[in-house]
Amino acid sequence: MKFVLHNCSQEERLKYIKIFKEKYNYPQDYNDSFIVTQKVYDIYKLRPRLCLILDIHTLEGLGEIIPCDLLVYSNVANPLKRFQKKSCRYFGYYDYQTYDEKELLKFSFNHYRKLDVIDNNVFVVSPFFDYKNIEIPQKYHDRKKLYKEANRHHDRLHEHFDTLLYFQGNRPDTNNRLIPESFYYGKEIEIIPNGIQDSVILRYNDILENGLATYQLTNDDKLISAFLE
Repeated sequence: MKFVLHNCSQEERLKYIKIFKEKYNYPQDYNDSFIVTQKVYDIYKLRPRLCLILDIHTLEGLGEIIPCDLLVYSNVANPLKRFQKKSCRYFGYYDYQTYDEKELLKFSFNHYRKLDVIDNNVFVVSPFFDYKNIEIPQKYHDRKKLYKEANRHHDRLHEHFDTLLYFQGNRPDTNNRLIPESFYYGKEIEIIPNGIQDSVILRYNDILENGLATYQLTNDDKLISAFLE
C-alpha cells in the first residue's frame, strides 16, 4: 500500500512526516510508503489495483490517468463522472456533496497523541485567513490569541490553546478537522456563524448533540472496507 501526494517535493514530504510524527502514534516504517511526486507518470507506473482519492480536485486532475478502479470521497458537489475502463464509486455524507454511497470521512482518534500541556490561549480561525474584517468578542480581549495562517505550522498545535474561536468564511469549509479534534481534546469551542451549512456547523451541532462516536474510524466503515476488500 502506498500513500501518494502529487505535486509535492521531497522537502515537503519530510515536513509532512514531521507533522505526522508529532500528531499521531503509528508504526514509523509506514513512512517508507509515503511517496511524493510531481510527475503523473510516476503514479501510473505504480500499477495499483485500487486507488482511494480524498477530494474531487485530485480526481479531476488524475482520474483519467490512474490505471485502476477508484474510490472517491466526494467533498464537493460534482457530476459523478464515470470512466469507460474502470469503476468509480463516490462516497459522501452531507447535502452539499453528491455521491453514490453515504459515509462520513472519519478520524482514527485512538492514534492521536496525548497532550503534555494545554496553554490558556485562544486559537482564532477564519478558513480563508481574512482577519481584517472580524470582531473578536469582548470576553477574549485579555487572552493571548494565536491565528491560523496560510503555510504556517504550529508544532503540537493542540497544546497551544484551550479555546477555539472559529469564524465561518463566505464559502463552505467542506472537510473541517479542527472541530472534531477540538472536541476530542476537550476544548471550548465557539463558532461565529454566517449562515452557511457546511462541515463546521454540521459537525459541531452533531457532536454537541450525539458525541464523537460516529466520527471514530472503525472496521465497518464503508469507505475503508471497500478499499481493503
